[in-house]
Amino acid sequence: MALNTESKILLINGRENSKPLPIDLVMEILSRLPVKSIGRCLCVSKLWASILRLPYFSTLFTTRSSVRPHMLLSYGEKGQVLFFSSPQLKNPNENASLTANYLSRHQVLTLGTQKLEWRLTKCCMSHYFCPKGICINGVLYYRALDAYTGISMIVCFDFKSEEFSYIEVVKTFTTLVLDGPLINYNGKLGLLIFEGYPWGDRARSFELLVIGDFEKQEWSTHKYMLPPTWKNVVGEGMFCFVGFFRTNTIVLSRRSYVIYYNIDKNTIVKVGIQGVEAFKCFDRSIFLDHVEGLMLVQEF
Repeated sequence: MALNTESKILLINGRENSKPLPIDLVMEILSRLPVKSIGRCLCVSKLWASILRLPYFSTLFTTRSSVRPHMLLSYGEKGQVLFFSSPQLKNPNENASLTANYLSRHQVLTLGTQKLEWRLTKCCMSHYFCPKGICINGVLYYRALDAYTGISMIVCFDFKSEEFSYIEVVKTFTTLVLDGPLINYNGKLGLLIFEGYPWGDRARSFELLVIGDFEKQEWSTHKYMLPPTWKNVVGEGMFCFVGFFRTNTIVLSRRSYVIYYNIDKNTIVKVGIQGVEAFKCFDRSIFLDHVEGLMLVQEF
């Protein structure tokens, strides 16, 4: 059955006095539902399934999802990986809590042609790369060591031009490669360096480094003192760095809760995550700005 957005259809009930709803209005309503609810709606009828498989609806749902990103949580042990999704708080407060929903299936989308081939890109400087890079505006940044001299540097790879460039750490801060995560700070490469025990109850302060003039490799430095309530809120032990949220919030995680630290307001908010208490012993990873898609829904 072919449908278009100008059609009207009776979706509420079968009574004769019921007024039909335009298809575009129906899709507007359904696009606000989570993926699991969309999957249930597919089973209502063949008509509903036809509506939900329309390319227009897929585009509409993706657009809606991009403005309401989620946190993606993964828990792994002995070759088994479980995935959960939780809403990403825009304005976390002390009374907030999150509920993680289990994702029964998970897929990875690989882009490429039907005939997959690897193509080598030449680099003018041999180096050993370090994991956990970051991509900002089409440029991949990652830590590395010169293969011959051992000098620390940050390698920059432009995906559009497929050209490499380098930031020589020795000219700025020798600890850049060893300490602190790379972050996206308002579209610029940034780095967090901690004084004291990193991301734990003994941390006292940290520095935010942001590269300004890329050609001159000049960095601006901002130092932040953690508030006196830091230890009382975060408790004892180490945290994992999750990411830099929006333009001013550092996100950390431990076990079944996350910490939001606003660098502008110098405030700390601890938010619990419900539904994952049974996986404390698993290896955990959390990713920000996860956007739900309809790939799994289209299979049914």
